[in-house]
Amino acid sequence: MDSLKIRDITHFCPNFDPFTSATPYDFAEHGLPLPFCKDFYTPETFRSFWEQERLAYQWIYISEKHSRTFYSKDPPLDGSLPVARTNATGRPPLYDWSIKYACRHSGCEKTLSIARNSVPQGCLACIRIRKLRAEDRVRIEYYWEHSHATNLSTLATYPPGPNERNWAKKMVKEGEDWHSIKKKLTPSAEQLARLESSNGTAPLGPRITYENIRKCMYRYRTLTIEGTESRGRGGKKEAVAGENGSTDGKV
Repeated sequence: MDSLKIRDITHFCPNFDPFTSATPYDFAEHGLPLPFCKDFYTPETFRSFWEQERLAYQWIYISEKHSRTFYSKDPPLDGSLPVARTNATGRPPLYDWSIKYACRHSGCEKTLSIARNSVPQGCLACIRIRKLRAEDRVRIEYYWEHSHATNLSTLATYPPGPNERNWAKKMVKEGEDWHSIKKKLTPSAEQLARLESSNGTAPLGPRITYENIRKCMYRYRTLTIEGTESRGRGGKKEAVAGENGSTDGKV
């Protein structure tokens, strides 16, 4: 498990493809317990499982003291995961690292002045991922039952999720404008055929709008200007919340 990097455990897909569909594991159909606990003994099996789950559903990072040391608003994707140190005294740690994600629709539902439901819907779905100390395995504790609709038509009524927003931010940082991004969001005949033949959840990427891109451009330019001014004053300025989907637009 030493080959796992931060990019392998993030709550969003670093290599998100707007036209990739996902088929989450059907825990209910297989009658699996809640929570579902499982140990993964190879990096490949864990990557395969988590890649599908974080693509099929939308997650947010839950900040805890165990994970704040290596996971942040803008985590270094190619960074290594920590290894717990054993102190001379005291109880030795059980895990090298531990991180928790909750469904984007967790939290108390709010009343909005606009014509849609709030993102928080009181969903209790969450997952904790841990690397056992001195053992070559990763353990998950997964509360997989969502209390809200997860179909495409319902998800499309909410603002873009972490995967879509981070993809848009990546395009903006690479200097792409709306016209070039729009071309990337226009499926080719091959992509359309692949989507039609897929049994997975239809991707939300094609629903990224001009307004989403415009906001990303504004935020990126604002951060760039503020960062330049801050460096000019010889100070430091922290990035605003929301980088890499940390606040995840929970409105």
